[in-house]
Amino acid sequence: MVHKISQDWRISVTVECGTEHNGLRWNHIKAIFLIHLRGFCGNPFIQLEDLVKCYFCNKETVEIICHYISSKQGAGICFILDGLDEYQPSNKEIFIFKLINKKILDKCVVIVASRPAAVARYRSANRHIEVLGFFKKQISEYIGSYNFSADPAHSKSMLKHYLKERPNVYHMCYLPIQLAMICFLFDKMKYNIPVITSKHFNCLTKIQCAYESQQPVTCKYLVKKNCLNIQESFLSTRDWTAIHLMA
Repeated sequence: MVHKISQDWRISVTVECGTEHNGLRWNHIKAIFLIHLRGFCGNPFIQLEDLVKCYFCNKETVEIICHYISSKQGAGICFILDGLDEYQPSNKEIFIFKLINKKILDKCVVIVASRPAAVARYRSANRHIEVLGFFKKQISEYIGSYNFSADPAHSKSMLKHYLKERPNVYHMCYLPIQLAMICFLFDKMKYNIPVITSKHFNCLTKIQCAYESQQPVTCKYLVKKNCLNIQESFLSTRDWTAIHLMA
């Protein structure tokens, strides 16, 4: 989501500065700083310079940008802080939390992406958006519209029955990307997909590795003892080695 916000801003500025794009007004935003906080758990942001250094290495450039931001009290600047729930420094008065609470740079825009529990203390924010994922009706509609490669009607019916019999897999489908992955694997693996989320990614990677092979792959994708049963003749030496390493 945060990348989508950044991309919308970039397109808006590129197409026509000061226009409205996808319902969002960006005409007052001159720069966006997207910071993935999960990568800085052991390195707290003490001051504005620490945040700007994520984008610029030159000391003089950092000083010029920080001076500009401070002189404007943050006006025209948007800070997007992703993964606040994974950022837990010991000092709660460091720059990031002052920024969120508008104790500094009070004219800037701050967007925080996090799990709900970590932002409970910031209920004074102008707007809260909670991403809930799919509901039951939307899950059914997505499966109904999915383009299965063979006998679509039967495949859709089988997948719905499969999910009904396996509540733990069905629960994963509330996440749209997880549902898309389950539909894809169910189609490619002939109804035989694992029930553990981590193995979904494992299978998806293996299938993609086989698909990217220079030779056509016509075999069935079956999971057996955590290895794909793929005919060796269909894969190059490089791809075959990669599959064994991943398994």
